[in-house]
Amino acid sequence: MIATLLFIFLFSIVPISAQKIGHITLLAVSEATELGSTADLYLRIQKGTGGIYIDTFPLTKLDTQLSTRFAQQIACDFLDKECDDSDFFYTIQSDATIIGGPSAGAALAAMTVAMLDNLEINDSVAITGTINVGGLIGPVGSIVSKIDAAKQQGITKVLIPKGSRYEQNPKHSYNENLLNTSSAFYRNNNETNTTEIDLYLYGSFIGIEVEEVATLQEAVYEITGKKYSANENEIKPEEWYTDTMKLIAADLCQRTQLLNKEYNDEIINSTIRAENATAYSQYYVAASTCFGTNIRIKYILLKQTTLDRNTTTNITMEINATLNEIRKKTIVEDLQTITDLQAYLVVNERLEEAEQTLHEIYVNLGINLQDDLAYQIAYTQERLYSARAWSKFFENNGKELELDTDALKDSCTQKLAEAEERYQYVKLIAEYSLDTIVIYMNRANEEYEHENYILCLDIASKAKANLDIVLSLIGVSDEKQLTELVHERLRLVRQVLNKQQEKGYFPMLGYSYYEYATFLKEKDPYSALIYAHYALEFSHLDMYFKEKKKTTFIVPDRENILYFFLGFSFGFIVFYKPVQRLLAEALLGKRGD
Repeated sequence: MIATLLFIFLFSIVPISAQKIGHITLLAVSEATELGSTADLYLRIQKGTGGIYIDTFPLTKLDTQLSTRFAQQIACDFLDKECDDSDFFYTIQSDATIIGGPSAGAALAAMTVAMLDNLEINDSVAITGTINVGGLIGPVGSIVSKIDAAKQQGITKVLIPKGSRYEQNPKHSYNENLLNTSSAFYRNNNETNTTEIDLYLYGSFIGIEVEEVATLQEAVYEITGKKYSANENEIKPEEWYTDTMKLIAADLCQRTQLLNKEYNDEIINSTIRAENATAYSQYYVAASTCFGTNIRIKYILLKQTTLDRNTTTNITMEINATLNEIRKKTIVEDLQTITDLQAYLVVNERLEEAEQTLHEIYVNLGINLQDDLAYQIAYTQERLYSARAWSKFFENNGKELELDTDALKDSCTQKLAEAEERYQYVKLIAEYSLDTIVIYMNRANEEYEHENYILCLDIASKAKANLDIVLSLIGVSDEKQLTELVHERLRLVRQVLNKQQEKGYFPMLGYSYYEYATFLKEKDPYSALIYAHYALEFSHLDMYFKEKKKTTFIVPDRENILYFFLGFSFGFIVFYKPVQRLLAEALLGKRGD
């Protein structure tokens, strides 16, 4: 009996004793001295309920906690793993208070992937970089300081974000290596007439290898040696998307022709561009082109009209009636799939913009300001027409997700937290004005307060995407670097969209933005970069929602049935006699001595 209990006890503690703890070195900057610093990051994963626990010494800022939570999600999504049955215990130990937050994201995600997939981590490799949807590794600051810290820690290889090889305006006060401006690692950028450090050559100078990585996939390979495949082929959109987008483009472009006849002129460049886009099956490009043209023609027509108070009042009444009619047909409770959610995002965004512009018209009427009325009316009418056209996407099928109010609220809350975390970090290292992005974030918070969680998710996603664009542009000093950056982003978007299709999702909004970015990449690379980041942000909305589980009865296979009977038989043999004896003693009123 004692031997049996001992066997059961030993069997029960094996999983605990076999738990593995992962370790990786974080590269950071000391908050007190701004010198490079390191920290030890540990991770233990055990069976649980999806909890994420963070212990730091010294105490870290909230942004590091948010980064850890987001990095864990990215890692689980990268491996297509449901992590709700495990608890994650992260520990960060440092000798000084460090500026952490988003810059630790890439290391957190890479180590989580390694632990989830039972990979060995090479402790001689360290990485610095943010982590973003799709596994994109984004830029960070003070990389020279971090390379110095890695060298002192015995690290032999440092991974830095793609596009970060040249660091501008290096600080000399804390680093004697930088005092000699004739060193081989210095270079002059002829485009900007600024001095830069080539981090590859600087690493070589102090005896450490430096390498750029663009994605989590590349980082995991460098840290563990495991190479995950990625499909970078051109995306083949789903047939339902192509058919629906074709209808929307045809609708908006036919409207262009009708308005153009009324205007009695030809908008040659726009119509040719729309026709070419349609010929190449770029229906989103065609629809966007015709939408912009429609606003322009409508504005010219309205300028030829006498917009007195009575006429304008009648127009606003028609606009308001149309707006309410479309709203009634757009019911949030009917959302079932990722396509429904993204269609709602598009339609609701257009309705909100129309309503906001309608409010501005009312204000202008109240103070007799007539200058902007023609454009405001044209924009509002065409925005509503576009909203009605995009409503066609509500009739498509796909994997059903949990899209109830609580889930939508949680997604909005999380996206707001991600945007706020990224904002605080960008504010520390970037010299760009962030006023426009702050307006976006304030709007997202307002929509949260009004319980309009889907619009909150939409606006917060765009705010975060714009912050990532600001980060991406750090160190980009000429047209060539910008073009390379755009091509790199589009390559990653292809990977993400192909993977999503393999999982059974087709993020139609993400693909639409990708199509537009591809169209713009040669003539307007900056706008292409914006739409590429929007494509990334809106291609992974499914990670914030759980898939609806269908109740099914699982019939165990023959092998499992065999194991069950073997286990049952073993238990019966071991426990039969002791249990029989105890029962007999109980019945006889005896106590076993």
